[in-house]
Amino acid sequence: MRALVFALVFWSCAFWNGPFGTLLLLLLDVMLCASGLAYVIAITVPPSLAVTVCGVLICSLCGFFAGIVPTYAEAGPLMKLMLELSYGRWATQCLASADFSNIPNALYAEQGRQLIAMFAWPSAEELASLGRGPCTQPLGVLLALGLALRVLGCVAINYANGSQFGRP
Repeated sequence: MRALVFALVFWSCAFWNGPFGTLLLLLLDVMLCASGLAYVIAITVPPSLAVTVCGVLICSLCGFFAGIVPTYAEAGPLMKLMLELSYGRWATQCLASADFSNIPNALYAEQGRQLIAMFAWPSAEELASLGRGPCTQPLGVLLALGLALRVLGCVAINYANGSQFGRP
């Protein structure tokens, strides 16, 4: 329900050019990733540090590792790995690519193509040749990241519960 309300507000205020269903699915995937990360942190980090660590990691993953500066093409091998694992990067790619691909004005569409090339995202032509939309890969990656974080959280809680009760 939260994702639906946020999507309605965002969609109406941001004038996003993509379909509403794609935006809703993107926000659900981002919520899955963020809450999965929060679960892992809450389980593995001492309670006194959990809020700080969660805030720093979420800001880092959304801000520093969103693929804007440095871009994916400019990043070194370690940074590329961080960008591949950052849900902020995939969410940004989906939002921007879908928005740029639906711009009716030719001038802004050309600027969008230049930004897509600068950020090393697939172009509309590449996606069309593969039969995919601008959000197909990002939504799949976000879902996989969210599920992986949930599984990691289950493993961590199982380990934490086992060590609390004297089991190895």
